[in-house]
This record gives sequence, structure tokens and C-alpha cells, in this order.
Amino acid sequence: MAKNRKHLSLSDKAKILEDLKKSVGLTVLSKEYVIAKSTICSIRNRRVNILKKINNTFNGPGKMKTLRHSECPRMEKALYKWFLKQREKNLPVTGLMIQEKAKLLHNEYKESSPFHASSGWLQKYKRRFGIRYLKISGEKLSSQPELVHPFKRNLEVKIKDLQLSEDQICNADQTGLCWKLLPGKTYVAREEKTAPGRKTEKHRVTFLACTNAAGRTN
Repeated sequence: MAKNRKHLSLSDKAKILEDLKKSVGLTVLSKEYVIAKSTICSIRNRRVNILKKINNTFNGPGKMKTLRHSECPRMEKALYKWFLKQREKNLPVTGLMIQEKAKLLHNEYKESSPFHASSGWLQKYKRRFGIRYLKISGEKLSSQPELVHPFKRNLEVKIKDLQLSEDQICNADQTGLCWKLLPGKTYVAREEKTAPGRKTEKHRVTFLACTNAAGRTN
């Protein structure tokens, strides 16, 4: 019975190239990685392409097992440029948006290879270009720093016109306080594969905090 073909990760290939650079013999490497000497020779001959692939892989050399190229390279490069433009504008990009844009670009470039923008393709595309999925947090992008100085100037003029004292200038904001709420994450033992939860009861108080420019609350 033929032996199953062993797939080497980019990390493995990088280590083999490093060992070859240190003059480690083919026999030693063949036994260590359980591969044929011809495979090691092939890796050595493709050294430039392998190192280039490692440098272009955002996820690092340990994530991909094979060096499969895209069947629609022009479309994918154009898609990545579009993706970067969306992120430069801080616009959220979903997997469905990437798939729909890929279909449009595939038709635009008239690629010869058939293309369906499947979920499998999306996963491979994200690995090829090092695209990660992150939770959007905070409200930093809702602020407009360029409006801060004009507002301060207008406020100073208004204070002078109305002859307001520091005790008359107040700032207030509403917020909520969860004073009895279980945490959303927990440490688990090694044997635990999941951390089942339950519907949490939120004991919440809403209050208005207020102070004036003199530092005294009203």
C-alpha cells in the first residue's frame, strides 16, 4: 500500500531551507521530516519562490500547508485593492461583501477560470492575503476632531456674551451602572471543551452625572 503523501507547511519548508543553509545533509533531513530526498531537493530548487511566499503571507509561515496559487490572480489583486480602500475609509467589510465584489470583478476582468465565490474560496482568499475577522469596538470613529477648535472658540464667545461664571457652566452625561452582572468570560479547566452559559439577569441603574467648570457638582 502506498504511503500517504505528507504535506509540509511553509514553516517546515522554511526550517528545511535554513538547515540546508547550515549544510545539514539530505539523509538527515529526510529522516527528520519523513520525506524523500527528492522532495528536499525540490524545496531547495524552489527556495526563492518559497521565501517570497513566506514574506508575502501576513499570517506567518506556519498557517498554510501548500503553496496553491489563485486561479483568478488579477481579480483577487483588484479585490484586495478594493478591500484596502474600504478599510482606509474605516468602513466595515463582511464576507458577503467580499464575495459579491469578487463576482463583479470576475465578470469585469473576464477571467477564463470558472468562479463561484463560494465559502471555501473566501476562506482561502483570506488566508492568501492575511485578512482577519475582528470585532468592531468603541466609538472612536464617531468623533470629529476637526470640529473641536471651532466649537471651543464659539463657546468662549458665548460665555463672554452671556457673562457666565464657572459655576454657571455645566456638563452632564447619562450613563448606566450594572451593579450585579456576571462576567461574560471565564477561565476553564483543561478537560472542558465548552463553557455553557445561562441567561443573565442585569441589575442596572441609570444615572445622570453633572459637574460645573468650577469643579463643584450641582
